[in-house]
Amino acid sequence: MRRIAKAFTILAAICLICSFTQISQAQQQNLASSNLPNFGLNGPGWAEVLSVTPKWVVLQAADGRQYPVSASALGRFIVRWPILPTMVSATAVVEAEGQSPSVNTVLTNYVEVYEGAARSFVSQTYITPTDAGILRQYDATYTFGFDSMNQFWSMYPSQPAVAMQNVPLLTYIVAPVVNIFPLMLGTPSNQAVRIAPANGQAYRMTRIVVGSIDQLRPGDLVYAVPADANTKGMALSVMIVYKKDYPVVTHN
Repeated sequence: MRRIAKAFTILAAICLICSFTQISQAQQQNLASSNLPNFGLNGPGWAEVLSVTPKWVVLQAADGRQYPVSASALGRFIVRWPILPTMVSATAVVEAEGQSPSVNTVLTNYVEVYEGAARSFVSQTYITPTDAGILRQYDATYTFGFDSMNQFWSMYPSQPAVAMQNVPLLTYIVAPVVNIFPLMLGTPSNQAVRIAPANGQAYRMTRIVVGSIDQLRPGDLVYAVPADANTKGMALSVMIVYKKDYPVVTHN
């Protein structure tokens, strides 16, 4: 009888240990689940600025989910503003591409204007249709990163130039402003290239600047690339803000 009782005691102890082990594993799983963030964009995507303070920005996705982002975790922060020609500064760098009906003239319907520190985003370039038949190719494919995402804060992706056939011969230029009315750019060889509207009326202009928290307003459209997330907030590697209204611009 003593042997039987001892056997039952050992069996009960084993069952108790198994029970505690299962409970412990379940508690650990529940604890791990509770530590996972309930927010975080599922990869790069579009959002809207819901609110902004000097320390926090709250982004809201189309599905209504909200993502708090610390002002110190906005990553590479770029703001794109629509502007008028009068808002272009004398120190801007301009990017444009279009057909050239004559020497030193580029016809286009869209111009990108880089101001301040954003001028480092691009390098001075002047490629004409006669440059050994080498033309820029617009390729919408990309990988995320500062240098390979140029199509989001710049007109064109940073793709290698490729030879193309049966396409309009285009001139591509990135150069500093030498005159605003009409818009003239200075090439590395000291040529002055006139940028004129292809439609004969006007071209759209976008001002690209390095962002700051005071430029944000509720309702701003944002393209965000998440870097990390925890229970307190999200960190971004890239945040590009698309403005709807003209900026307040003053030139000294």
